[in-house]
Amino acid sequence: MISSDKIFGIFFFFQICIGLMGNSLLFILYMYVFLFLPHKKKPTDVILAHLTFANTLALVFRGVPNILSSFGISPEMGDIGCKAVVYIQRVTRSISLYTTSLQSTFQAVTITLSNSKWVWLKIKISTFIQPSLLFSWIINMVIYSEIILRNVANRNITDARSGYYAAYCKTDVPNHHIVATFLSAIFTRDLFLLSLMTCSSIYMVTILFRHRKTAQHVRSTIQSPQGSPEIKATKVILMLEPVKGLKKLDSYLNSPLPDEVDAHSTEEAAVSGRKFLDGNELTLADCNLLPKLHIIKIMAKRYRDFEFPSEMTGIWRYLNNVYARDEFTNTCPADQEIEHAYSDVAKRMK
Repeated sequence: MISSDKIFGIFFFFQICIGLMGNSLLFILYMYVFLFLPHKKKPTDVILAHLTFANTLALVFRGVPNILSSFGISPEMGDIGCKAVVYIQRVTRSISLYTTSLQSTFQAVTITLSNSKWVWLKIKISTFIQPSLLFSWIINMVIYSEIILRNVANRNITDARSGYYAAYCKTDVPNHHIVATFLSAIFTRDLFLLSLMTCSSIYMVTILFRHRKTAQHVRSTIQSPQGSPEIKATKVILMLEPVKGLKKLDSYLNSPLPDEVDAHSTEEAAVSGRKFLDGNELTLADCNLLPKLHIIKIMAKRYRDFEFPSEMTGIWRYLNNVYARDEFTNTCPADQEIEHAYSDVAKRMK
């Protein structure tokens, strides 16, 4: 009959294999992007590359010895091997926890609203990623350096006295006050990182919930008989005479919004300087209108030899602002793809 240790070893073996395959493939993918496609590299790729690298090392140096032990095999590592295995286990575990926390924090900061007091961090956080990861590696390697001094190979497997780390290593227990201080510091650090992940998750859920409510409000506005100015602008572009429609849209984009007008000023309202339809942040209406406007610009140039006039400053400001956003340029089809997709429509209109 198969013992429970061997059953656990078989289960653990398959679990480790799946984890190694997944993390290794992801790490190779990120390395390929860094080396051969640097223009496609994103800030989160650096975080995830470190996470997959740390997870791979942790799986190898913690999983393999445990699998061997479950099958009754005691690897002869020697003192150096024992020190290296336990040291890498501890360091990579801490790196994995820190990197996961950093990823959660980065995601939370990325979706921070423009009127938040943390908006300054949203602008600079990408520059903090690599230094913080380097600092994490250094500080954890220093913290766990005491393992190199306290761990030696376990040459007496039957000895189960206090201080043994595993069947292949044992730990010399120093002063109990030192151990208590060290464990308290590690516990405090881990608790802080876990709390940071929890707070980031709660914050992101709150932001997404607010966004959902806003989207529902926008949909209700779209479905109303009167319609919003943004939808009217879309209909103008799609249904009316092209130049006339563009002029109406340009006029709307150059007209100041109520919050851009100083009610106490006697001067005439200036031209609007906002980036998008309803302010300086993208809305659902922009996501609806901008792809259509971009397609019209491409197709008008290709099949009508028509370009938006330079005096339409509102439209050009609108397009240039969205072209500067990664979320638009990374998801927008290439000009050739647009021309090919709409070629039949253009031919029927000739």
